[in-house]
Amino acid sequence: MQLRNRKIEKKDNESQEEKQLIVESKNMDKKYSDNSRCFRSRGNYVKGEFFKVSRTTLELFLNCPTCSYFKHINGLKNIPSPGWSLNSCVDTLSKKEMDKHRENNTTPEILLNEKLKLYNHPDLSLWQNNFKGISYYDENTKFHLYGGIDNVAINEQGELVVFDVKATSKDENILTKENIFNNGDTYKRQLEIYTWLFMKNNFKVSNKGYILYYNGNKKVDDFNKRMTFRETLVPIELDLSWIDDTIKDLYELLNSDTTPKLNENCDTCLYIKLRNCLL
Repeated sequence: MQLRNRKIEKKDNESQEEKQLIVESKNMDKKYSDNSRCFRSRGNYVKGEFFKVSRTTLELFLNCPTCSYFKHINGLKNIPSPGWSLNSCVDTLSKKEMDKHRENNTTPEILLNEKLKLYNHPDLSLWQNNFKGISYYDENTKFHLYGGIDNVAINEQGELVVFDVKATSKDENILTKENIFNNGDTYKRQLEIYTWLFMKNNFKVSNKGYILYYNGNKKVDDFNKRMTFRETLVPIELDLSWIDDTIKDLYELLNSDTTPKLNENCDTCLYIKLRNCLL
């Protein structure tokens, strides 16, 4: 009788463990079957309707039309990545420093060396807003194109000169676009889109932009909760000729009824393809 009771008790314990596993399994199934966190609840493209196109929207399209299609037609979010908190901090502090110069009617020496002065305008804070920025409405596509700039200067010819702030930490000085990752092509396009937006708003613009680099110095003996930076201004020759055609190409993609094939030049598409091969 005692042995039988032990068997019954053991069976009851196993039954409870099985029930717990089933409950956990169902909870896990529910967690991973709810894909809402992977899709955007708003902002998808609808044919014939107003559509906001940010600078990063154009960059995504240039990098991979397939990923662009899935995001803006199907609402599939980009794979999340860590934020750039320290870079954003440097960006904010740089803007504060430039604003103080504007208040005092002075110009940083690094801009004076390039014969530039800080440009002041009532809409500056709007232009620097990442969700509003400098904008332009294209009637042919119904695209509202916009981009939030870091800062803007003016040269001796009265042309606006956009400059963007970047932060990194490299041993060598960053003096030319060749010193920048990927030959600086991504940042060059960024400056070109901002400059194009100013041009579309009837501002006189320069064919040159700048990257204001803050390069963290690791070669110090003491940290003391402070970072020191080498500051350099990298000139970038701009070419705006590609932008109008790119907008047209994006419009054609979003209005196509054919889903693009996976792009093997895209890391995300290649990962999906290889992962499916392993299943």
